[in-house]
Amino acid sequence: MGAESSHMKNVTISEKQLVEKLKNEILLFDGKINQVNQKISIFEDVGSRENPFKDYTLERPLSRAIKNLKIDRHPYSILKFLASSNDRTLVTEFTIGSLENHLKSQNEIQKCLGIKNILNALIFLVETANVRHLNVSTESVFVTENAWKLGNLEHVFAS
Repeated sequence: MGAESSHMKNVTISEKQLVEKLKNEILLFDGKINQVNQKISIFEDVGSRENPFKDYTLERPLSRAIKNLKIDRHPYSILKFLASSNDRTLVTEFTIGSLENHLKSQNEIQKCLGIKNILNALIFLVETANVRHLNVSTESVFVTENAWKLGNLEHVFAS
């Protein structure tokens, strides 16, 4: 993992407070970085490492998301990658949770701005990165303190 793995030494999970359980055996936790007291989100793959199809190489969803987040970075519309460890733990900017669980608490202006952010992310992925996000849904969008961000980049594939 190079430089990203070294950042994991500075990350502590504050009381390992579970925010929500996502699809594909991934848990979302709140945390903070020790030195700067910056709030972060930690996605942790708690699924089995055992491959039921021994003749095929199956990549775990979080591992694929980490690879795509390292490659496809957008200044304000895609979750910001901070660090990862062993392809089983991903550290990103602080999120409140998935849009699926927070849509009802969003007002009309937040919804309009959020849709604009997600459209900007999709345009960036298609036109600049030449990839497609094949699972855009309320589960793939995360709410930060200021905006909606596209996540679940394990569903991003080359066009």
